[in-house]
Amino acid sequence: MMFRAKTKEEFRTGRWIPQACLALILFNAAGLLAGYHWFFDLFVNFKLPFLLASLLLAVLALCFKKRLWSLAMLCLGATILIEIQLAYSTPFAKPPAMAPNLTVVQYNKYYYNDSFEEIGTWLHKDGHDFDIVIINESSPQSLRPVREKTSDIFPHQYPTSFYDRFNDIAVLGKWPFTVEPVRMRKDGATYSVSRIVVSKEGLPPVTIYAYHTQTPVGPNDAALRNFELDALAGIVQNDPQSHKLMVGDWNVTPWSPHFRNILARTGLNYQNYGLLPQATFPAYARFSLLQMPIDHILFDRHFDLVSIGKGPAMDSDHHSLIAGFHVKTID
Repeated sequence: MMFRAKTKEEFRTGRWIPQACLALILFNAAGLLAGYHWFFDLFVNFKLPFLLASLLLAVLALCFKKRLWSLAMLCLGATILIEIQLAYSTPFAKPPAMAPNLTVVQYNKYYYNDSFEEIGTWLHKDGHDFDIVIINESSPQSLRPVREKTSDIFPHQYPTSFYDRFNDIAVLGKWPFTVEPVRMRKDGATYSVSRIVVSKEGLPPVTIYAYHTQTPVGPNDAALRNFELDALAGIVQNDPQSHKLMVGDWNVTPWSPHFRNILARTGLNYQNYGLLPQATFPAYARFSLLQMPIDHILFDRHFDLVSIGKGPAMDSDHHSLIAGFHVKTID
């Protein structure tokens, strides 16, 4: 009983505030070691929850008259906001005042999600504005109801056979496109990237590399995810074509050194607008500050990003991600 009374007294007096603040500082600092061990790489995923926690602790510390700790948490929150912005190719940018001429959707459906009616209804309603829709964790069989409902909007669809799918990625398009696999090999296993070339009237051919990586929990899965990201970056880097995009659920946030390696090797751009990024996972966390941006759409210098935002999750654990581009027709 005395222990319980002491615990209540410490809570009422705010003696726990310094420990909570120190723990948050250490958790955020652990991400600095992300390049050295998979365990520390996990911490860089939580920038948005850390930001929320820093703001809450700043208010609580102030309520308990611990002004220095409140100031420390405000400084931590400001530091996290700067980290978020510095991950963009152009920090604190505003969207350009131009109309998009190519809209791309990235959506991880989730294998066991059978909300086909809802997905088909959404695509039929909003799909008139989409040029290409890339769906992860799908198969020709599982998407058949969606394909049938949207065939009038997306007459070009891939794959049609279970055996032709690459990395369980399906593509729906308004315009003709081709899909071919690009192989990555590791320890006797083969992993296939979907290389999609879209031919929209009035635009140069647009090459899209789509891939869904391994979830990096544990040393083996983390090593595989890192291999996939590095090999994918090398493939895009070595492609001489212009007008390139990279999309997918990569299970990595933009604050990870493995993500920065992609940008450095490929020369592609990562951009969001506003103070906070478009966090897509987990969709069941209702607030963006409790989610992580692990679905991505990167682009080369031939694109201007006009808009980027989250779409519905439709019973997936991921929100869809929708990017509008103005494609430059002259180099």
